Amino acid sequence: MKTFKDYIEDDSIDDNGIDYILIEIPKKIFENLKISTESYWQDSFYKNYKYRVDVATNHTQQRHVHIAKSKYINSKNQQVSWNIDGSRHDKKSFNAAIGSSKKVQDIAKQALSLNDTIALESWQKEEMALEHAGENTEYKPITIKVAT
Repeated sequence: MKTFKDYIEDDSIDDNGIDYILIEIPKKIFENLKISTESYWQDSFYKNYKYRVDVATNHTQQRHVHIAKSKYINSKNQQVSWNIDGSRHDKKSFNAAIGSSKKVQDIAKQALSLNDTIALESWQKEEMALEHAGENTEYKPITIKVAT
């Protein structure tokens, strides 16, 4: 098999008709590279937590991060996800108990390269008084502001 360098230096090869070049990188090397590893679960700096950064797939979506304990990466209801602007990504499956964790918020900010001036959207239940008044208790958005 020719190396890429050999191919480039070979003047006898006709480049016409070449649609693509396939370069194989061993997984071990890829995991250690400090490049974007979009859509790949990675160990976080907190033990037993993993995160996955996904790119926007269309004009209505933003780059976002999913975070879960290692054993729950396949359980959507045991995860949280935030968009690059700090808003929740998967609003229906966002686990508020996990999302309130400072560890998880630290992972999100690090994975998305957000500074402390960006607030991550969280959710809390309305006060119990509404429930006692006969109204349905729903989730209301709150924003956690970080002092600068």
